[in-house]
Amino acid sequence: PQLRSMFETLNLEAVRSMGVLPQLHLNNNLCTRCDMCGQSCPSRAITCSPYPIFEAACILCYKCLRICPEKAIEADFSPVEATLKKFAADFGEKPVARVWY
Repeated sequence: PQLRSMFETLNLEAVRSMGVLPQLHLNNNLCTRCDMCGQSCPSRAITCSPYPIFEAACILCYKCLRICPEKAIEADFSPVEATLKKFAADFGEKPVARVWY
């Protein structure tokens, strides 16, 4: 019941402020400014000026991270993976607790 009530109050802004989902970061040293990230963004939340900028409309789908040919877009998923492992242990489950992106 407590977990259910928490999920009922979540929205994207709340999730961002809680740090539940990893934030996107750009490694300017790797970025070639090809704009593949901006072209693939489903919410049109990336503008290149001259490097990609992640705007507030970003829904954290991580499509840009997956599509970037230079791997210049990064996000640290290790806290999410640790949380999944903890939940699995708490509930006696043995799933593969690896974040795939």
